[in-house]
Amino acid sequence: MRLLPLVLTATLLLAPPALHADTLVETFDGGPALDGILTPGSDGTWELRIENGVAELENRSNAGAIKFYRVETLHGGASPEGAAIAVDIGGEFPDEVSAAGLLYRYDEASRSYLAFVAGAGRWTLYQRGPDGMRPRLSGVLPEGKEGRHRLRIQPDGDDLRFEIDGQQVGSARISGMPGHAVGLVAISLGRFEFDNLAIVPKGS
Repeated sequence: MRLLPLVLTATLLLAPPALHADTLVETFDGGPALDGILTPGSDGTWELRIENGVAELENRSNAGAIKFYRVETLHGGASPEGAAIAVDIGGEFPDEVSAAGLLYRYDEASRSYLAFVAGAGRWTLYQRGPDGMRPRLSGVLPEGKEGRHRLRIQPDGDDLRFEIDGQQVGSARISGMPGHAVGLVAISLGRFEFDNLAIVPKGS
């Protein structure tokens, strides 16, 4: 495991004017990762491996399964509420629902959250609330990029901007969601790769 709170290469930056000690970057150089939040091994239908600089999560048997890895507190005790977050996503997506990406505004009590995910050629923003999970936005992945795609959620005033490979693909104003946790999410069957997770606290 290698957490780099201060110095990042240019490919990992969320492009803030300066990095602060509370910025968290996980490069998945070994496990456990994220201070133990991601620990290799089996959890029901899910199997997690962390090796060769990648966290690889696999589900081959339960199409209805969803897996979360949540960050409740950043280094220095900062809350992730209002943070910008980005990650590289790749893998194998065998059906239309299979996808992986970013978890945002997760609340344990209400089980409400946003999931900004990418799969086989498409991306979706899901919102889960009292009426269950539904898609808020969706579209095709930007062209011209092979391999993993970089997903990013960037707060912008009262709105959230959603970016893939440096291109804004959508924005939304989200209200009535009490959660502040952020992290990673995988949906349905497939083999999901995560790398270069970056979380930049609000105001950094």
